[in-house]
Amino acid sequence: MKRQTASFIAFIRRFRAGQAGVADVFFVLFLTAMVGFMGLVMDFGRAYQVQQALQASTDASALAGAYYISKGTEVASANTYSGLSGDQNATPNSGATVTMVSGYPKTYCSTTFETAVPCVGSPAVNAIQVEQQAVVPTYFTQVFGVSSVTVKVLSTAIAKGGQGGPLNVMILLDTSGSMNNNDPACGASRETCALAGISVLLQKLNPETDYIGLMVFPGVASTADAADDTTCGKTLPASDITTYSDTPVYGVVATPVNKYSSGGTIQTSSPLAIATGNGGCSKGGVTAIGGEGTYYAQAISQAQTELVAFAATQPTPAQNVIILVSDGGAAPPQTGVPTTAESDFSAYIDNGTVGTAGTTMTVSGCCTSGSSGNGSSDVEGPLAANQVLTGLTGSSTTVAAGTTIVKQLTGTTGGNGTYQVSISQAVGTSGFFGQAGSIAATNVVSIDGTNFDENTDECQQGIAAAQAAAAAGTWIYTIAYGSENETGGSSTCTTDSTATAFGKAFLSSCTTMQDMASAPAPDFFSDGSNGEICTGATSTGDLPTLFAELALQLTEPRLVPNNTA
Repeated sequence: MKRQTASFIAFIRRFRAGQAGVADVFFVLFLTAMVGFMGLVMDFGRAYQVQQALQASTDASALAGAYYISKGTEVASANTYSGLSGDQNATPNSGATVTMVSGYPKTYCSTTFETAVPCVGSPAVNAIQVEQQAVVPTYFTQVFGVSSVTVKVLSTAIAKGGQGGPLNVMILLDTSGSMNNNDPACGASRETCALAGISVLLQKLNPETDYIGLMVFPGVASTADAADDTTCGKTLPASDITTYSDTPVYGVVATPVNKYSSGGTIQTSSPLAIATGNGGCSKGGVTAIGGEGTYYAQAISQAQTELVAFAATQPTPAQNVIILVSDGGAAPPQTGVPTTAESDFSAYIDNGTVGTAGTTMTVSGCCTSGSSGNGSSDVEGPLAANQVLTGLTGSSTTVAAGTTIVKQLTGTTGGNGTYQVSISQAVGTSGFFGQAGSIAATNVVSIDGTNFDENTDECQQGIAAAQAAAAAGTWIYTIAYGSENETGGSSTCTTDSTATAFGKAFLSSCTTMQDMASAPAPDFFSDGSNGEICTGATSTGDLPTLFAELALQLTEPRLVPNNTA
């Protein structure tokens, strides 16, 4: 038995020794297969990554092309934003060679979207396709004779138009006297043509998802007065227009509303329909009453406030939009703008304790129209706390920088009497101590952290208000209606003679409207009704046509299936 067991063990040992070489061969073959498989995975995994990056760049290229279809530069734009080396969406360090497939970018008129997105240009197009390919070199799989992998991707985009995302839109409409001027391109007054353009916008937007409000400037004294513009049979009387110093009401439809149209037809019962002249009323709606000059900074700030408050009530806040329609030339109104009119008065300041606040200022001859201090013909407002005191040009009077009125101590409210001021004046300053001197008290307007003296740099105030709204995420569109490129014209910025806020001096109405637009190239429009088109603006003819183009700008190009006809 022991002999048989020993013989069996010896046999097993001889067998194992004989199989050692076979096992080594199998192991080498298995290892080679594993390395090859891992190399295949790595090479094709890298090709997949390149394909994903190529898809992103192709999508971006197609969307860029679709964005500029209305400008006629769709092919050039698509090429600029392609993934080719040196273009905007090239992928560095990928090792792949990217090229545009022959025949692309390719444009066509999509019959699927032609109703919502008109085909434009010659030949007429509303869609663009971009196809790119990348040759990706391999490393591990070269041992199998595969030195590279070629991937191709295709993207199709449709131009702006149709229904975009939900919007909260506030339209700011100039109703100053200049809006009664004739617009030869439209064949009516500027105000009438502006309302016709707004009506086009109402029909283009989506009444199910978009909300629209309407503000006008100059404003009125109360919301009850503003309701006259949205009530059939009523006309807002000129007596309801109030000065900008009286905290005017700008909102005709202050809280944006929807359901203003159905199937492209404006609903006559909507307050927007009545305000824009679509309510079927014998009289009623917005008119250019005038009565005050053009000043829009407060209206822009108020529109932003209303939009932010309204968006906060929405479960998913929509995109806020402000559309400003004006000739662009902010100028001194006939009475007291923007808060309290600049006040020229004769005064002297008692010495008091040098360097200590609390100096007493005695005022006489205060607050009369056309005072000789700065030659202004504005009706002057009352003196008040926080007004800044300045010496007048051509006067020997000087006032320490930053001196403000603290409070009135005696005398007629806001007029003659004694006032406490914030800074004691230097001893020996002429025009103060025991002498009469002409001093100006000017209110300060603060917009987004920038302070302006009232009645100065009013176009820059508008720019500051618009840029503050844009910084908060609101889209700002401006329509320069009868504006001028030159300074010194009838619609220019006559109060902007310094470079206080934005390094800009002597702004024209055109440059002001351009600087207020959140994206000057696509968001700035000019009608050219005065025979002059603002440099750099989009111009498409009369105002209704221009509003139709603006409605397209409120939508975005979008990707569509590649088999879209």
